[in-house]
Amino acid sequence: MFFKIQNLILIIFILIPNACFSEIIKNNTQKTNYISFNKVLPLALKNNKKILISINNSKASFYNYKASKSSFYPKLDITANVAEQDNSNPNSANESFSPRQYNFKITQPLWDFEENWTKVEIASLRSKLSKINIAETKTKIILKATRDYSNFRKAKSRYLLSLEFEKKLKKQTGFQDYRIKQGAAISTDLLQAKNALANAITSRVIAYGNFQRSKINFFSTFNFLPDIKIKILPVNVPLKLIPKNMEQYIKNVLKNGYKIQKARINKQISDLTKSNAFAANFLPKFTLTGEVNHKDNYSGTPGYLTENIVKVEMKWPIELFGTQIDKYNSSNLVSDNANTQYRETVKEIKEVAQSTWISFQNEKTNLEFINNQVNISKQFLKMANLEFKKGRGSMNLVVSAQNAFFNSQTSLKEAVAKFALTSYSLLSSSGKLSIKNLNLLEKRKKKKL
Repeated sequence: MFFKIQNLILIIFILIPNACFSEIIKNNTQKTNYISFNKVLPLALKNNKKILISINNSKASFYNYKASKSSFYPKLDITANVAEQDNSNPNSANESFSPRQYNFKITQPLWDFEENWTKVEIASLRSKLSKINIAETKTKIILKATRDYSNFRKAKSRYLLSLEFEKKLKKQTGFQDYRIKQGAAISTDLLQAKNALANAITSRVIAYGNFQRSKINFFSTFNFLPDIKIKILPVNVPLKLIPKNMEQYIKNVLKNGYKIQKARINKQISDLTKSNAFAANFLPKFTLTGEVNHKDNYSGTPGYLTENIVKVEMKWPIELFGTQIDKYNSSNLVSDNANTQYRETVKEIKEVAQSTWISFQNEKTNLEFINNQVNISKQFLKMANLEFKKGRGSMNLVVSAQNAFFNSQTSLKEAVAKFALTSYSLLSSSGKLSIKNLNLLEKRKKKKL
C-alpha cells in the first residue's frame, strides 16, 4: 500500500508540472495573441527525456570516477574461520577441538608507476565527456525545436496564404463570368481565371496536408498546439552571437565546439590507456601489508597463537610467452589510431565550419533578395490590377502578377525558416547555442525597447 501511494505521488509530481506549464503557455498566448520561440522553447527541453538520460549517464560516470579512487586507499580484509573437530584415537581417549581463526589484513598500495593514477584520470575524463554530452543533447533539442517551430509557422502561413489566394481567385472568376454574360469580357479571360483557380485549389490542398504534418512534429516537441488564429512570430536570430568573419567562427568552433571537445578528450583517454598498458605489463607494483592473525586450537594443536606481520611486497608480472608485448602493441596501435582520428576530426570540422559559414551567408543574401522580390511583386500586382480596371491590361497579366506575389510570399516564409535554422546550426557548432544565451539576448532586447 505504501509503495502504491508513493508511486501515485511521483506520477502527480511528474505530470502536474508539465500540465501546468503547458497551461501557462496557453494562457499567455490567449492574452498576447501571439507565440514566440523563446516562450515555448522551455517546453521542448522539459518534454524531451533525452536530457534526463544524459544527466543520469553523467551521474553514473561521476560515481565511477569517485569509485576509481579506491585504488589509492588502503583495503581491509577480514577473514574468520570457525570449525568443530573431533579426533578418534583407538589407543587413547577421543579429543574434541573448536578451531578458530581470525585474520585482519590491511593493504596499502605504495607505488605502481602511475598505473592506478591513469585509471583515475581516464574515469575523470569520461565524467567530463558525459557533461559535454548533456550540453550537446540540449543543443540538439534546441535545433530540433527550431526546425519544428519554423516548419509549423511556414506551413501555417502557406496554408493561410493559399486560402486567401483561392478566395481572391474565386471572386475574380465570378466577376469574369458576370462580365462575359454582360458582353464586357472575352471567354479566354474566364478560362485563364478558372485555370488559375484550379491551381490555387490544388496548392491549398497540398498546403493543408503539409500543415497537418507540421502539427504532428510541433505537438511532439512542445506538447501543445496553438490555435490557428494565434500569430506565430518568426524565430529570433541572435546575430550578436555570430562572429563577423569566417576566421573567427572557425576559431570558435575549434575551441568550443562539442565535437572537437569530445575528440580532444578521447585522444587524451587513448594516450592514458597506452601509458596504463605499459605500467600494467612491464613494471612492478609495491604494496605495504599489515596482518594480525589470531588462532585458537588451530591445526589440532590446543592453545592460541597471535601473529603480527608487517611487510612490503613487490609484484612483477612476467608472462613467459611474450603476450605482454602483444597487449602493449595493441594499446599502442589504438593510441596511434586515436591521434590520427583526432587530426582527421580537426580537418573535417574545419571543412564543415567553412561550408556552414558559406551556407549562412547564402541564406542571409537569399533572404534579403526574396524580401525585395516580395515588394516588387506587390507593386507589380497593384499595377496589373490598375491597368486591367482601366481596360488596358489583360487577365493573363493579373493572374501572373498574383502568382508572382503568392510565390514570393511563400518563398519569404521558407527563406526566414532556413535562415533561422542555418544560424542556429552555426551557433550550435561553435558551442554557443544555449537557452541561457538566447534568454540573455532577449532580456537585452527588451531593455532597449
